[in-house]
Amino acid sequence: MRLRPQAGGSLKIRHPSCSTLWPKWPRTQHLVTILLAFFIFSQIALLGDTRAQQTSAVKLLCASKAGEGRMEVIRGWIISEPSFRGVIIPARTYGAVSTEQIWKMIRIYFPRTYQEMKTYDFILLASVDMQFFTDKQVQWMYYAIAKSGSGGMNTRSVQSCSTSWSATWMNSIISEAFPNDVPAVLNSRYYSTGVDAAGALKVDDGDVPPIVKPYKNEIEDRFHSYSGLITIPRPGSKIYTWIRCLSMSIGHPSPGYIPHLFSWKYGNGTTFTAMDMVFQDFWKEDRNPFSLDVIPNVVWYSTGRKLPEDAMMVHELRNVFRLFQMGKTCVGGMFEFSESFGANTKEAYARLSQVERDKSHADQLYLDGHFQQSYTAMSNLLKQGNNLETLALKIKNKALVWIYFIEWLVVSGSMLVFGSLLWQLMIRRGLYREAKTTRFR
Repeated sequence: MRLRPQAGGSLKIRHPSCSTLWPKWPRTQHLVTILLAFFIFSQIALLGDTRAQQTSAVKLLCASKAGEGRMEVIRGWIISEPSFRGVIIPARTYGAVSTEQIWKMIRIYFPRTYQEMKTYDFILLASVDMQFFTDKQVQWMYYAIAKSGSGGMNTRSVQSCSTSWSATWMNSIISEAFPNDVPAVLNSRYYSTGVDAAGALKVDDGDVPPIVKPYKNEIEDRFHSYSGLITIPRPGSKIYTWIRCLSMSIGHPSPGYIPHLFSWKYGNGTTFTAMDMVFQDFWKEDRNPFSLDVIPNVVWYSTGRKLPEDAMMVHELRNVFRLFQMGKTCVGGMFEFSESFGANTKEAYARLSQVERDKSHADQLYLDGHFQQSYTAMSNLLKQGNNLETLALKIKNKALVWIYFIEWLVVSGSMLVFGSLLWQLMIRRGLYREAKTTRFR
């Protein structure tokens, strides 16, 4: 404030106005500020909405018998399929895998609360021994399917051809959530006498979801003879494949047709039963090139995801994913090998990291159902992968150049030394003494 003298010697205090302390902003600046703030917040909201709309990977909880290649097959599924994330737990002894080891693995890797259990979208029980799970754990799995809507699949019909394990499966509440009628199977004379269903594998091409149907001709041509443990589907089951066994009087929808893969709706979840084991030919890529299409379709359908319309194009896309994964493994192995000889792989790993970031984008396109765009992106990544492989070979050769040089020196030096000795001994005979002549007496 200012002090101004007045007539008569008095002072008048003048308070400054608000306009003096806070200058007025032009209206255009107010408008620009508001528009800028609106734009920033709208972009943030749009980004959050886009992230919310992105489809996430399916989270799998897999329990399997340890041994005979089961866990390796399941591991191959999770590695090869971009939409899979998960954990594999041994749940039945085999060979060197002891009971104590299985208890330890379940204690470490099995969900510890029901809230954690609900985060898994799909539960696979492959030839398991239910005695390893506590009642609470079994109840969690059951509620995850029946109430939370998780999907599921069990193999080997009733988990085993022996009642030592199939009886524990029948007595557990979770067996009720799967489409196979366990008591009916165990009471069947074919099960008690150990007779498997054997014959040609047939694919249903009727009004069923396209889980196996798109690959009908190729699969039937490969499996003129197949076998598995008998199954008896519960009412309301959808059957996708059968074993045509003319010698059996049971079957669905008619005698001699033993269901191989079928599903049903239980509570809020959808579950599958397979008559065979995961290490049998139907589920192995080297025997059935469509196995890595069938199992994603099973998981996707079970978890409520849309199945691909162009199944053969997606089959080719999945092949490209597998080729990329194999190439990446080989390149990484060559990088590590070269590093053991002192090679500098910093730049190479930087390029590999960029390729992996691009691969994540292609994976997201695949998860969102943009299969053609994902195929285009993966085709470009395969070319980059080939360039990385060439770079890895160059780094390896450069790292081994001194090894090659030392080998050449050793071989050349050995050749000179032994060549000189050979010359002295055999040609010049430098170490030999000439024999003297003697007179005959």
